[in-house]
Amino acid sequence: MSAVRPLRCALLGGGGMGVRNAVNAEATGDVRVTAVVTRRAGGATATARALGHDVTEYTDLARMITTERPEVVIVAIPPFAHVGEVEAIAAAGVHLFLEKPIALDMKRGRSQVEAVSRAGVVSYVDFHLRSLPAVQRIRESVIDGSAGDPVLFHASYLCNSLHTPWWRDAKQSGGQSVEQVIHLFDLARHLFGELEPHYAVRDTLCHADDPTYTSEDVAATVLRGASGATVTIASTNCAVEQQWRSRFSAVFTKMTAEYDSAFPGRAAVTPRFGEGSWFASRAAEAADAAGANRGAPDSSEPGPPATDPHVHAMRDFISCVRDGRPSPVPIDEGLRSLELVLGAGRLAVGGHGAPDARP
Repeated sequence: MSAVRPLRCALLGGGGMGVRNAVNAEATGDVRVTAVVTRRAGGATATARALGHDVTEYTDLARMITTERPEVVIVAIPPFAHVGEVEAIAAAGVHLFLEKPIALDMKRGRSQVEAVSRAGVVSYVDFHLRSLPAVQRIRESVIDGSAGDPVLFHASYLCNSLHTPWWRDAKQSGGQSVEQVIHLFDLARHLFGELEPHYAVRDTLCHADDPTYTSEDVAATVLRGASGATVTIASTNCAVEQQWRSRFSAVFTKMTAEYDSAFPGRAAVTPRFGEGSWFASRAAEAADAAGANRGAPDSSEPGPPATDPHVHAMRDFISCVRDGRPSPVPIDEGLRSLELVLGAGRLAVGGHGAPDARP
């Protein structure tokens, strides 16, 4: 346990992701979760069970803030449930750790950003893919110029789950692209800079017979950067049941990088050598096993050891609060990534566009 008093923390939303964040917060040794704000009686039970100690349950956010006087609040409510909570928390001078998306539409998102800016509190959006060690290595290479210029970012997200009733309802979740695949849109921005959507398709093919399922379950988007770099992001909720898999390849003029959440320890960052020759570690290993590697020596570097990026993000947030340093993923970033995925939705052809995608 840290020598200083743990930060008082409250959780807004008692669902699975909120509970996970509460556990991660206390795992830092620098936080004590004392309260949960939930819409239903008994909603704090799962949190208390996971933490191994009692928490006070509230159904009124304002009353919780006045009574508990938290220093940080974890905001983990569904997209449709944002009706001013973030603004109220910020106005009370409380720091915010936010799940994505920060809102369903740009009007609410801008209101949140303005409130956080006025209050001067720390905000941190849980775009956890940014915390992957491999992504951090790529980002460092982008910043110091060793990666070269961006060329192609190709990513996919595969799953198959009915999730919760609100998740299946596009009017409440925004659809799979907004609620889930926004992680990849954000990652593309993080590594390739600001982007413009050029083409998108969204449709419902595997769950069309379910009247409660109004989200898209297949989508693809093409985006371009100012330099001409191309980004493709594809997703589906029709893949292997109860598996959630994200992967990407990021190609630069001097480096390529690969990541697959199914094999987190096999991420590869590969410098370019020779003239137009690229070697991915997995391909080189296969060639070595077959005795077929007759080219230049493999210069691939395996990614750093895999760690839970959600844990890293929470630790980073608490460090920002304690040290008074700027957040690397402030709510402004949440707004920019929301704007990008909503913009793609406005271009979408097929059975589904993006609900409430107006600026």
